[in-house]
Amino acid sequence: MMEKEITHTLKQIVKLLQNIQQQESNYLSFNQAKEFLQMSSSSLYKLTSAKEIKHYKPNGKLLFKKADLEEWLNQYSVEIIEKDRNEMNEFLNRNSKS
Repeated sequence: MMEKEITHTLKQIVKLLQNIQQQESNYLSFNQAKEFLQMSSSSLYKLTSAKEIKHYKPNGKLLFKKADLEEWLNQYSVEIIEKDRNEMNEFLNRNSKS
């Protein structure tokens, strides 16, 4: 009985170590990348096939650098400056009164 418990615990430790190793890797798998980007598989495949998102394909396996994905995401950042927000509110207030 004790031997089975030890074997089970060792298997759990190995899985945890593998997860840590994957997290520390510079590269993300396809599934990890789609989870990170919060998008569907088909959307990510479309981006890679159109070469719109940087990726690597050693031995036919799609890999992504987290830094590349963050850089791609940063292209789509939306910044609202307080001045612009105030002007927008003034515009909306003027138009809602008419």
